[in-house]
Amino acid sequence: MYSGHNRMAVFSQQQIAEAMMRLLSEEQYDAISVSDLCREAQVSRQTFYTLFESKDNVVIYKLSREYCYLPESAFHESSCSPDMDSMCRYYSHYIISHRSMLALLARNNIMHCLYDSQYRSFLECPSLLRNIPDNEKAYVADYYASVLTGLARTYVMRGCIESEEQLTRIIKNLFQGAYCC
Repeated sequence: MYSGHNRMAVFSQQQIAEAMMRLLSEEQYDAISVSDLCREAQVSRQTFYTLFESKDNVVIYKLSREYCYLPESAFHESSCSPDMDSMCRYYSHYIISHRSMLALLARNNIMHCLYDSQYRSFLECPSLLRNIPDNEKAYVADYYASVLTGLARTYVMRGCIESEEQLTRIIKNLFQGAYCC
């Protein structure tokens, strides 16, 4: 996926991402071809493959820029370190405020794009994993991304019925091992 600063390339990425969202609102992800996407975005297939390589990368790009959970947002500003209560509250708020996008991902069986976006977000957050040995950071990021993506999927598949407080309690219990046998 392109990550440079060329204005035209960045503009084309945005056009493609917006086109993907428009098409997703009308049809299933699997029914959207790269040709359809290029036509909607008014870009060539070569431009598409230069910038994204796959449809999944378009969704990940959109999520990373507009819908990604950023763990550093839950940290206490005074300590710049993770606080479990804050993380759980912030993620509950994230799920509820982005439920429409999460439902779109779940309906189209592309929650793995959310996982990918969140995994990168966790790995790139230096404060979150600073006390974790380097050889274990990928495992911790995978755990957080897996649990939170699964929780978001379950929330939307159940009809978005839990309150923010209920979700906060569930997330905290999960991370504290309260549901272990």
